[in-house]
Amino acid sequence: MKNSEVFKLFGDFFFTRGFQKRKTMVYQLNDYISLCFFFECTNIGSVYFAYSFFPIIMPSDFFHYTYGGRLVDILPGKHTSLTTPYETEESIQEWVQNVKDAVDSKLIPFYQMIENPATLLNLLNSDKKDRIISCPIVDRLMLSAYLKTYMGKSAKETLRYIDFAKDYLLFSPMVQLSEELRFNKVEELDVLASYAKCSDKDRVLFFNNIKNEMRDKFF
Repeated sequence: MKNSEVFKLFGDFFFTRGFQKRKTMVYQLNDYISLCFFFECTNIGSVYFAYSFFPIIMPSDFFHYTYGGRLVDILPGKHTSLTTPYETEESIQEWVQNVKDAVDSKLIPFYQMIENPATLLNLLNSDKKDRIISCPIVDRLMLSAYLKTYMGKSAKETLRYIDFAKDYLLFSPMVQLSEELRFNKVEELDVLASYAKCSDKDRVLFFNNIKNEMRDKFF
């Protein structure tokens, strides 16, 4: 089954909720992240509904679905994926309804909550992270560092966190990155540290440039 065929099953469901279509996803863009839904149509005939948010305050060379998960993560035990061409009309409609219910009752309320970057930052660093967020710890650390700097948290607090993230990248055996990528991320954190210490005007300009570049590149 192709993405275009899957989207037809939902009619105007996503669009009436303020989302736009872009290639294989629907999205809603706010001031610092894009909220995304998409369908994974695999070459073995499985179709998964997935969700994520894409930070536009972090520079990236490619669009990625790092921060999110699949329907099964939030509706365990229910009919959460299609296996074509073996589905019946009844099972397809059950799957569609499960997707719609999850979007309306769980994902849109979650997305509305993280429209505030402070809420997202709190969730990322909470011992009881909302189960909707799923991402490797390195990506969580990097996004948290960007959020702290973006929000203009105290320089002392932000720099302390950046130092912690750098130490983790450099010395934790849990980091599964090449040496080149590891040091690239450390250099990225060093740049952030310089903007954590600069004037608000320069910090805002730094992030506005990133946001404009990301919007132009991906949206």
